[in-house]
Amino acid sequence: MKQDDLEKIIAAKCILEKEYYRHSTHEELAQMVGTNERKLRICFKEVTSKGLYEYLTTIRIDKAKELLENTDLPLKVIARKLGLDKSNLNKCFKKATNSTPMEWRRVNRRSYKANF
Repeated sequence: MKQDDLEKIIAAKCILEKEYYRHSTHEELAQMVGTNERKLRICFKEVTSKGLYEYLTTIRIDKAKELLENTDLPLKVIARKLGLDKSNLNKCFKKATNSTPMEWRRVNRRSYKANF
């Protein structure tokens, strides 16, 4: 992989990490970083070991965990902040963590408070 390609992948990662709530297509993301969709998909997976969607989902789930643990925001509001609806957040979260967002909040809030 050329240095220029690596820089474009790093730029794509930065965009996904900062704008995880947006719904950009692979083609739009490729245009933003100045490459084509195929090259972006192939090189991104080579660099991160994850596809674009999988990487974005990981970011969203991590952000959801943070919001669930540290805020009292309703799940619908959290989902909206992540660029998802409540149903999709539930589905993605359950698949990634084997628990629902509310179960995760209950368990992690309890252990968080228990440390004091």
